[in-house]
Amino acid sequence: MEKRTLYEPVMTPRGEVIGIGKIEIPRTADFDHKTSPFSFLSIKESENSYISTCIHLRIDGCGTTEDEAGEDMIKKCSHFLSENFRKLSFEDAWDNLQELFKADQWSNRLWDIYHLSDGKRSELCLT
Repeated sequence: MEKRTLYEPVMTPRGEVIGIGKIEIPRTADFDHKTSPFSFLSIKESENSYISTCIHLRIDGCGTTEDEAGEDMIKKCSHFLSENFRKLSFEDAWDNLQELFKADQWSNRLWDIYHLSDGKRSELCLT
């Protein structure tokens, strides 16, 4: 998972955005498809409460640390993609993902925050 840092604090109704980045969901036996990287935000709700939210899939991960929240988000994204392709036809599964990518008010706000980054990159390794 790749993360960029922000110079200016960015606040959302859920807390302060402390990082942004992209994740790639690896191919597995349950999900053997290649997707483009998904963008995410890391949000600090409080001292011991963090959220990582996948902008494309609108899936949150939660944890007591930023890393835990990121790991939880990746696990939930992987599970969602596996179920999406298991339950729907191949064409309908891709159509479902396309629908999730279409903007609404919340995802527009997330994209605005995502594009405020300065482009400085740092690595966040999740195992």
